[in-house]
Amino acid sequence: MQLIIDGKNAILKQGSSFDYVSENRSFSDADDYTLSITLPLSGCVSNIDIFGHIDRKDITARSAVFPASIIDGTFSKHGVITVVEASDVEIKCQFLEGRSVQNFDTTFDDIYINDLDLGLYSIIGLPADPDVFLRPGSGCEAVVLPWVNDNTGDIMNGMEVKDGKLVWSQFTKDMGGVSFMPYLITIAKRICDCIGYQCDFSQWESSDDRFLLICNALPYTWDIHSYASNI
Repeated sequence: MQLIIDGKNAILKQGSSFDYVSENRSFSDADDYTLSITLPLSGCVSNIDIFGHIDRKDITARSAVFPASIIDGTFSKHGVITVVEASDVEIKCQFLEGRSVQNFDTTFDDIYINDLDLGLYSIIGLPADPDVFLRPGSGCEAVVLPWVNDNTGDIMNGMEVKDGKLVWSQFTKDMGGVSFMPYLITIAKRICDCIGYQCDFSQWESSDDRFLLICNALPYTWDIHSYASNI
């Protein structure tokens, strides 16, 4: 059996063995992993070449991660080795594969999406009839609802009833435009499109949950009309 760490052959402690666990991710949300693997360090040039004098370093288990493979005949698994404990004599580590690696990296410091271009709102001016945006129909991606600007106390997207008809408030008319609150399903679809992921939204589209809103908006005068910036 070969244990390859960071592209180099590691030496197992003589007479040692380790348990290899293979889980079904459909039930446990994990893939393969091992229990503790012991590798000699003192006097072992091969392992020192891989880890250096790791016992002298101020490290945590999550910072000592190396790409690794376990190969034994036709059996081949690829993942990472994480250092659990290190001394000047030996190193105790664990092999993780697939989703087990993701579960271990709970902070996701280096696994994140920093920015996505989710496009623009389809209408960014001042629509003539505010009632249109209070009766969402098929294909409606966002709605216009009144909200209070905490910084100024002004009511954005203000509306009032005049002569029995819903119209924009004078403040909103002076603003010259409105801000939108997107439906959650709208953003979910746009994220999937952006990253090339296909998902069946039919059940969501036919449920009342399609009206769930992301209740966040920016003043129209800020001239920021992209979905990503508003959420």
